[in-house]
Parts: sequence; structure tokens; C-alpha cells
Amino acid sequence: MDKLDYPTTSSRCAVVKAIRARELRGVGNNIGEMFDDRCGSLSDTSRLIKALRNREIRGKTRSNEMYGNIFERNRDKSIYQKDLKAHTGCVNAVEFSPQEEYIVSGGDDCNVLLWRTAKCCVEANPQPVTSMEAKHESNIFALRFSLFTERIYSAGNDFRLLVHDLKTRALLRTFTTHGGCYYRVSTHPANDDVIAAASEDKHAYIYDLRLSEPAMKIKHRGHVFSVEYNRRQPNLIAVCSKSDGLVVHDIRKTTDYYASAGSFTSNAICAQWSPEGDAIFCIISKSDPIYFNLLNSEYMHLHDPEYKNLCTVKSCTFAGSNYLVTGSDDWNIYVWKVPDIWTGEETIDQAYTVLKGHRSVVNHIQYAEQSNLLISCGVEKIVKCWSAAEMQGSYREPKRRTRMGRMIITQSPDADLIESTEEDLQVLYMFDHFYEDAVQRELINLDSNSDDSSERAFLFTADSNENSSDDESFLSEITATSCASEDENDSTSDSDGVGRKRVRMEDASNEVAESSDEI
Repeated sequence: MDKLDYPTTSSRCAVVKAIRARELRGVGNNIGEMFDDRCGSLSDTSRLIKALRNREIRGKTRSNEMYGNIFERNRDKSIYQKDLKAHTGCVNAVEFSPQEEYIVSGGDDCNVLLWRTAKCCVEANPQPVTSMEAKHESNIFALRFSLFTERIYSAGNDFRLLVHDLKTRALLRTFTTHGGCYYRVSTHPANDDVIAAASEDKHAYIYDLRLSEPAMKIKHRGHVFSVEYNRRQPNLIAVCSKSDGLVVHDIRKTTDYYASAGSFTSNAICAQWSPEGDAIFCIISKSDPIYFNLLNSEYMHLHDPEYKNLCTVKSCTFAGSNYLVTGSDDWNIYVWKVPDIWTGEETIDQAYTVLKGHRSVVNHIQYAEQSNLLISCGVEKIVKCWSAAEMQGSYREPKRRTRMGRMIITQSPDADLIESTEEDLQVLYMFDHFYEDAVQRELINLDSNSDDSSERAFLFTADSNENSSDDESFLSEITATSCASEDENDSTSDSDGVGRKRVRMEDASNEVAESSDEI
């Protein structure tokens, strides 16, 4: 693997040229400059040159000004995509660094891999520049960079949250839960020593790297799937948990919720704040995503007839302020656009655009605004990179496959492919089977339940004394609810230690079925 400080020979000249230009003209788009140097024959070159000329006159230019917004371009014609291959198992997490110069990925092979974003665009077969020295003992579910890209946080199924030094690759710290996996990590937007983590042991943790114990533990009634800081108001964190659903905590007073979205979000698995901190995008297992406008306490259901979220724990993200992006069980990435004018309490009936290219369930997506790039991952062994501009080794027409349906699996995953970066179709077929089972269970549940209820918007208040008359209704009133007092002796796991083993594929059917019923 390449050392971090030394780009490969094939890209060194382009890197040096980009850095020299940046020193002369100020902050620049180094990826765009590398495209100009390495991909000068592309049809988009004239647009790039024009954008660079405009940047010299007017200042900084973003990639979407050069090539057009990635989602708008996809509506006209499929955008470019390419596959990054290095993992030997499902890739469960992928993240951009704050300045977008790096990508980190991790998954079932327990490795934390670091990529250069520019190399992923300009090299036909890019490889990670390095991997972290410390490996997890089980599946990785969560990754984040520190504020200044000095550290990488990784966490997952071994009950451990590892803090890696990006430059030396050494392990700096280890945090552990009471007995459950970590699902998500969030960095404090102002304090580089503070992070938050969501855990299966029913807690949202606040860690201070300067302390040996958690600085704060917020107890919930069920598994905590997601935690995210508000970038504009760091004292606010959005938390998604089983039973409690989507809630917002003010960490200055954690005995009560700052706000609760109500029991209709009890299956919420991820929530993201808008860049301005005045909206929340929330995805809910077995239901449509919801966009909450916190300025006027209105909300909007985001529907598409093909979108499905039944099988796995997924993430969601804002792409800018108006685009809402998440993966789906039907192997696609769905993008909704918030309308300029809307009255609230309404539904968008169809996604704004859909990105097609994965060959199995898409669990995690991240968007880089400066570079106008999207990265995604899931059941496959690849990280997929999406761009409005052509990349070396990219393509527009992906090879798809046919879902196998409710087949009876008689063949185990290919032993020769377990440690290979090549895809094992038996694993993909296995998840096809899990999905069809989940669909059948959902149809049975729909036949036995009704959703008559009234609707209320997400309201930032702790003064209401009203309570929902039906805790199981699809939509319920938004009330301020007291968080259950913390019970230090409450055991939430059958495991008696940190060393949870990697999940074997032959055991996956039981685990996925159980998680689908729980979420």
C-alpha cells in the first residue's frame, strides 16, 4: 500500500500541479484540476476549463458548477459510477473526511481502509493508501473522521469503539459498551475531543477523549440506532431508538427529551440534521422517510412505490439543503427534493431521481458537496463512487442481475471467495431470500393492523401535557416525554464480554430475521 505522504507516480505530477495552483490562487478544487491534467480528452473538458477561468476571476468554484448538480444530471441521463474494490466482505460504512480529501470504509472483513478521494476519481483501479493497524473482532458498522482529519473512529459488532491515529495508523483509545454493538458515531461540531455513539445496549453515549469513562450516558427503552449532533447548535443531538423513535436531546439537561416526534417514529433507524440545523431527515423501518421542517413544525412524507426499507439498518443524508438521499432494499439509491413551496403535512409521491447500479441492498450513503461526489455501500464488497463528471474506469450502464426470490438456499458461500474482493453471488442470493421473507412478514402484518390516527408535526416544545391516546397508532401527538432514569444494573445483552465474534454468513438468516422483527 502507498504511504500517506507519497502519491503514486502516475498521479504525482497532477497532485503537485494542483497544489502549486492552489498556493498561487488560493483554495481550489484539486479534483477538478487533476481531471484537467489526466482526463483532458473528455467531453466535459471545455466546461471544466470555463469553470476554472471563472474561478480565477470570481473566486472559488465548486465541482457542481463545473459539471452540474449530480442529481439534476441523473434526471437527464445516468451519471457516472465506478466500483472501488479492496474489501473481502460486505461494506457496512463509508465516510468522507471533513475536507473531502479522504474516504474511509469498513465492513465485515473488520478492516478500516483509507482512500484518497482524488485517486478514486483519476485512477482506473484505485487502491486504499493504507489501513489502520488495529482490526475489529467483528463487523464494523460505523466510521467517522475527527474534525481536523487527525483521527478515525470505527465501531461495530465487537462492542468496541476504536480511535485510530490517521498519520501513524496506531490505535489511540478504545471505548466499550455494557454489552451491545455500536451502530453509529457522530463528532462534536466544535470540540474535537468529544464524540457521540449509538449503541444496541439502549444508550446514547457522549465520550470525551480526555476521560477514561463516558462523559454522559442517555438511557432509552430500546436499541439506539443513530445519534447525530446539530452542526449549528451542538447542545442538541437527534437520537433514533427502538420504542422511543426519533427524539431530540439537549445535552445540558438529559432527564427529559427536548422534543419527541411521537410513537409513529418508533421504528426510526437514522436521522440527519440539515446543514442549517433547522430540518431533520429521518428514515423509518417498514415505512416512508419523513422530512421535518423545524422552523414551522411541519413535516412531509417521502414516498416512492419502489422504495423499500425492511431488512437492514440504513443511513440517510442531506445533499445540500434540498436533496434527501437514502438507500433501499431494491438495490437503488433514492433522492427526494424538498419543494420550494409547500403547505406541510403532505406527501411527495415519487422520488426526484433514482441512482441505479448496485446489485444488492444499499445500506450507507455519503455526499461530498465540494466535490459533488456520492459514495455508497451495502451487502456487496464494493464502495461505489458516483459523479456527474467522467472518472477513469467509470461507466454509465451497470451490469444488473435478477433477484432470486424466495429460493431455498442449498449452497454455502463459496470458500474460495471468502477472502477475495470478487463478489460471491451466493451471499447476494442469501440476502434476496431474506428480503422476500421480510416482504411476506410485512404483508401478514398489514392484514392484521390498521392505521387510523390523527397527525401532528414535529414541535420543539417541552410544555405540552397532552398524551397520545393510542401508543401503537401510525401517527401520534408530539409530546414531551421524560426519558427513563438510568439503571446502571440493567443488562441488555446475553453476551458476557467484549469479544463478540464475526457474524458467519450461514448464521445470517437468523440474525437478519430477528433484527427485521425488532426494528
